[in-house]
Amino acid sequence: MDEQPNQTPGSGRGRMITTIGAAVVVVIMIGLVAWIVFGRSGAAGDRAAAPSPSPMASPSPAQTPSVAPSATPAPSPTTAPSPAPSGGEFGDLPAPEMPSGNPVNRRLSLNYRLDMSLQQIPTSAPVYQMLPKDWTREQVADLAQRLGVTGEIVDQGSGSFRASGGGNLYVTENLVQYISDAKPPAGELPGDDVLIQSARNWLLDHNLLGGADIGPGSVQDRNTDTGRATVEIKPIEPDKILSAIPSASVIIGTDKSVVEANIRWPASLRKASYGLRSADELWADAGAGRGYVDIDPKLLPEGSNQLMGTATARSVGLAYTVAGTPATNQFLVPLVVFEGEAKINGVDAPVPVRIYVQSVSQQLAPRG
Repeated sequence: MDEQPNQTPGSGRGRMITTIGAAVVVVIMIGLVAWIVFGRSGAAGDRAAAPSPSPMASPSPAQTPSVAPSATPAPSPTTAPSPAPSGGEFGDLPAPEMPSGNPVNRRLSLNYRLDMSLQQIPTSAPVYQMLPKDWTREQVADLAQRLGVTGEIVDQGSGSFRASGGGNLYVTENLVQYISDAKPPAGELPGDDVLIQSARNWLLDHNLLGGADIGPGSVQDRNTDTGRATVEIKPIEPDKILSAIPSASVIIGTDKSVVEANIRWPASLRKASYGLRSADELWADAGAGRGYVDIDPKLLPEGSNQLMGTATARSVGLAYTVAGTPATNQFLVPLVVFEGEAKINGVDAPVPVRIYVQSVSQQLAPRG
């Protein structure tokens, strides 16, 4: 029987260690291969899935991102961009006194049409503060003497005075009222130019219009039965004042003497620029019937029946009216006026029409 060679314990342990070492190397190599194959492909997949950064958020140093300019729309013939309204020196303005008193307006039922560009509407306009005159007793006494009023000057307080005798005089701030005791003779009244010049001369001679430049006057009424005519004079600026303030109304007799006068004239006018409401808002008010419609009632049929038709605005301008009271602050404020014609059912020819709309943005709602 053959004998097996003897194995020492040390040699068996060496072979075992070698075997284990080789296995470890194999495992490491397998792991390394797996990492190379799967790890890199996974990283690539992650990079593919991650969103790329926006070039606008982080522009390249070599290039500056450009923003394409927005297209400028061609201006529409009926609309106009309006800048933000600007405030004026006098702060928030009181409500304007809108024209009123035309009885035909209650009968009108109109549609409104625009045949003009809203770009014609101004974006700003002057506002005028009317500063009152502070009368003294001495000033009133001097005026009374020049007018021939001989009575004692009575101080009624709050800056108002009155006197009677040889005529009647009442004075307070922006108001002077005078009534003569004289009775002009009957006869034919002078022509309009003579009447207007007589009124202007009388006002200037008595220094009653010192606060604003005098505009052209007009004859408002001629009464041949009484032999009296009424002349009205307003400031030259602003143009187209609708309200009775400021104005001087003078009644002239046949002999060119002054029978009566009512003068509402400021000591001075301060001017400041105010922003107007947008053109779209102004026309929206006019088209919705929120303005004052001015049509001569003599051009319309008499009666109480409804008058239906279409008003077409073809031009636009400004007119002025009073806002506020002398007790606080009183102003002349602009109104936007749309002008054109109205075709009324049952009326053969178109009739002129004006539509007045509140225009100042920094102002309370209108009254009247």
